[in-house]
Amino acid sequence: MKKIILSPLFCFALLSLHAQDTWNVQMPSFWPYHLGKTNDGNLLLVGRKATVLPGFNKGSHYMIKYNLNGELLWEKEHDFGFSDTSVGQSGGVYAPHTLIQAPSGNFISSGLYNESGVSYCYNFITNEQGDSLFFQKFVSGSVDCISPRYVFISQIYAMRYNQNTGYYSVAEISENLDIVYEVALENSNEYLARSIIDQDLNVYTEKFGGETWVRKYSISGDLQLEETHEEQCSLLAINTEGYLTCYYEGLLQLNSDLSKRWYLPFEDILPSWPPHYISPKVINATSDGGFILGGDASVDPFELVFLAKINENGTKDWGFVYDPFYLSAINTLSDVIETVGGYVLLGRNSFTGTTWLIKVDENGLLSDTNTPAATASASMVSLFPNPASSFINLQFTRPFSGNIQVMDMSGRLLQQQSVDLTNTVILNIGDLPDGMYWVRLNDQATGAYEMLKFVKSLYRK
Repeated sequence: MKKIILSPLFCFALLSLHAQDTWNVQMPSFWPYHLGKTNDGNLLLVGRKATVLPGFNKGSHYMIKYNLNGELLWEKEHDFGFSDTSVGQSGGVYAPHTLIQAPSGNFISSGLYNESGVSYCYNFITNEQGDSLFFQKFVSGSVDCISPRYVFISQIYAMRYNQNTGYYSVAEISENLDIVYEVALENSNEYLARSIIDQDLNVYTEKFGGETWVRKYSISGDLQLEETHEEQCSLLAINTEGYLTCYYEGLLQLNSDLSKRWYLPFEDILPSWPPHYISPKVINATSDGGFILGGDASVDPFELVFLAKINENGTKDWGFVYDPFYLSAINTLSDVIETVGGYVLLGRNSFTGTTWLIKVDENGLLSDTNTPAATASASMVSLFPNPASSFINLQFTRPFSGNIQVMDMSGRLLQQQSVDLTNTVILNIGDLPDGMYWVRLNDQATGAYEMLKFVKSLYRK
């Protein structure tokens, strides 16, 4: 039987809150990849939307725009003329990788595309309304593949890897995706690495494998500095003060000479959550010189989402592992960005297949109410049988007073009852459709709550 105990004593809240300056929007079902702010101050999301055909799933490039109040402005779906369903079980757009808005206002995307059993890289340009202007694709691994990632004033830059030479290069490109110039990074064929460009057109590469190797290049490809650090890191960001920061099992910030400026271990970000429970997904700079970071956290039986705000000095402002039902039941995070009055996160519920856009306030909350939190306390109940067809029994280790709820996997309340000083409760689940459900127990005496997962099946053996 799967279970987790929740108590107000835990250091980081599993949030279950709502407030006037926050909102959430359930979007059409799609696989979200990117969330960005547009030049006109709104929000643009890009992902993969699947159309189910007989024996085949066709992927499309999906764009959807919202204003800062969570109101839909427009949505566009592009399949690039894909029609061959004769090879495999899926095809079309596989994964949009990058999204930028060019100085003209056009949007430029890149990603992966499958057709007739062949994998391609693609580039796609739309106008500000998401209407198609240009599409091109090349066989994956081709030297022609390019992913525009950075816009500085009127210039667009991209990093790419040449499989033939083993070198990384930095390229300035036009809005039509023509190469203005391209230079290889000195000695960059020595190892595979992640890369980033700052506003001063310094190029950084980073690789970790026991240690972290960091290099700093000029925009002309000359190697200027090289440094090694014992802390492991992976995701890269540069704050408003220009400091390179990387994020994995902690947060490492470097000075301009690549020496360590500060390091914040993960146990100081989310105490009591061991790093092996944590999957870092995103780090983005905030306007105050700090960072908003997030990812997924696993604690049996839940897959959860966490966020943390770190200031410019490497100190945590706040951090939360969110309750599985109160961020609209999202359990995997795709992106999070700063916006007016808070942060907007893009996520998905893997059980229900729903995608959500959610705004929390500048403290990561959905209201000012005190929040419940997780702890490793012993279970106060056993549940049996599991699976069950008609009834489930709850056997408590001590007399229990409080509220008992049955919910589906999206957190929708199906049954509820209050009990007083009871040792045994029998729940009638005969009318529920076959599937997985939660039982939530709210302990009136301690304020803790416990959650258990069970399976309803008419064919229980």
